[in-house]
Amino acid sequence: VWFDNRGSRNGIWYKKWNGTGWEADIKLTTIEFGYCNLPSIAIDSQDNIHVVWYYCDYIGDKSYAIYYRKWDGNAWGTASKLTNDSSFSYFPAIAVDNNDNPIVVWHDRRDGNDEIYYKKWNGTVWEADTRLTDDPKSSVSPTVAADSYNNFHIAWQDNRDDGNHYKIYYKKLAATAVPVGGAVPLTHDYT
Repeated sequence: VWFDNRGSRNGIWYKKWNGTGWEADIKLTTIEFGYCNLPSIAIDSQDNIHVVWYYCDYIGDKSYAIYYRKWDGNAWGTASKLTNDSSFSYFPAIAVDNNDNPIVVWHDRRDGNDEIYYKKWNGTVWEADTRLTDDPKSSVSPTVAADSYNNFHIAWQDNRDDGNHYKIYYKKLAATAVPVGGAVPLTHDYT
C-alpha cells in the first residue's frame, strides 16, 4: 500500500503480486476533498489484508481521522472511520493477532498534546479508543507488532525527558489489550 497523488485527487493505493506478476493498481480511497496519507498494512492467518491510513477533511471539520479497510479474500469491504474526535488522529500502524483480530495505534491531539492511542477489533466490533501514553510532552509515530501469544508490542518516539529531543519508548499490551507495566525507554541517546 502507498499514498499516491496521481490525477486530481490523492489517495491510498494497493497492488498485489499474484505469483507470476503484479496485478493492476487498486485505489482504496474515494475522496472528493481532502488528503489521505501514511497507510499501514497487515495480513492475518487467512491471508485477509488489513489497511489503515489517515484522512484530512478539507471541507468539513478539517480534522484528521483514522480509516480502516479489509480485503476478505474475495472483495474489499467498505472503508470504516475508526476515530471520531474533532482533533488530529494520524500516523496509524496496524498489527493482527493469532485470532485474526487487528489492533490499530496512532498519535492523537485530542488531549491538547500528542499522545499514543489504540483500539482493537474484538471479533465483533471495534473497542473504544484507549489512551496509551500520558505525558505533557509529545508521544508520536507509533508502530505495533503482535507476538505468538497475542500480546501487542508498541514503540514510539517521545520527548518526555526534555521536551525537545526524542527517544524511543516501548509498552506491552496483554492479549486482552490491557497495558502491562509502564513505558520503557529503549534508547538513551536522542533520536
